[in-house]
Amino acid sequence: MRSPLAHDPEKCERFSDKIMRKIKDVERASVSIETVRALVVAVVLTSAVAYAQDKPSPDLGNPEVIAAGRQLYLDKRCSHCHGPTGNGAVKLTNRDLSNPKNVFTAIAEGRQKGAMRMPALGDVLSNEEIWQATAYVMSLGQAAK
Repeated sequence: MRSPLAHDPEKCERFSDKIMRKIKDVERASVSIETVRALVVAVVLTSAVAYAQDKPSPDLGNPEVIAAGRQLYLDKRCSHCHGPTGNGAVKLTNRDLSNPKNVFTAIAEGRQKGAMRMPALGDVLSNEEIWQATAYVMSLGQAAK
């Protein structure tokens, strides 16, 4: 995966300047190289997460995106709990699925309620695939209305 900063040279330069300022601050404080490494990793991860959250979602009403999401929903066995149309033992059709970011987060990070646990798919699917699954899940909520 390419760095999110690779798409924007200005952001990359600002990011690089920020890291260099932090390293100079650390050098003045006589901190160990392990601390410097941890700081760099923290800054990079924070930047990547912020980029992923700011990246716009695809057209969630696009039939091709919804169809791709349906295929992922079936392939990843979401239908085992939620049913092929969202009316399984763990119903999707009676939930508020109007906020795409909430649906995306639930798919990416998983959910737990009592003894029931939905696995996180953020390490298994790309962001694009999670958005596709989000489009399909949201279409189930729309179909139920």
